[in-house]
Amino acid sequence: MDLQENIRRILREETQFSTEFKRRYKAFDDWVWDCYITQYPCESETFESFMKAIHAEIVEVISEGETIEGPISNWLTYEEGVEYVKKYMLNDLKQFYDEECEEY
Repeated sequence: MDLQENIRRILREETQFSTEFKRRYKAFDDWVWDCYITQYPCESETFESFMKAIHAEIVEVISEGETIEGPISNWLTYEEGVEYVKKYMLNDLKQFYDEECEEY
């Protein structure tokens, strides 16, 4: 793959998220690390159930969450949240879960 094709691929990948989400992705990232399930990861028996709980938390924050800018649903969709977690956070979440819950 040459440089130009590589740049096009990266730009396509980077633009899959809405502009509103891109402006706030850091707040979303921080929220995932601060949400209930990441505070108590070992309540989930497996990593898969841990990830399902994160997905459930995403649904909850979209339906009920609000910031000073208004409802979170104005800038976050379930699909974007799950895709972001899968693409950019999955390995770190897996490592975190394994380290925190290895003795359980």
